[in-house]
Amino acid sequence: MFDKVFVDSNILIYLFTSDDNEKKKIAGEVIDYLSEKAVIAVSLQVVNEVCSVLLKKGYTEAEVGLIAGHIMDISDMCPYTESVFHIAADLRSRYSLSYWDSQIIAAAINAECRGLISEDFQDGLKIGSMLIRNVFVRERK
Repeated sequence: MFDKVFVDSNILIYLFTSDDNEKKKIAGEVIDYLSEKAVIAVSLQVVNEVCSVLLKKGYTEAEVGLIAGHIMDISDMCPYTESVFHIAADLRSRYSLSYWDSQIIAAAINAECRGLISEDFQDGLKIGSMLIRNVFVRERK
């Protein structure tokens, strides 16, 4: 698939909170596949978003801490840098992205990820050399 793939929080959240068994299954398969075939990358923003949702869903601080630790253990943590800030600003101008969505894409670009897995963006969108995939889309172009 790719050398390094950025995984958005929504994919990870489906692993722990989804009532949608199909999305939960797909998210699990994607993480399993990437764990074997690529480097998984996330940012602290992703970890924080996952933790926030899990706490709202009734997970304890201890459970959230274990899950966050596991996510960080299996992932390459992408730092938030001045470069990410500037890339995000440029992306917002060019693609009319929300502030937080631009931060996700900028972190992935800055970390030189070849792919981004997310439910939030257009499947097949290419930004520079990075391809965005929505793994929940049934039909591929």
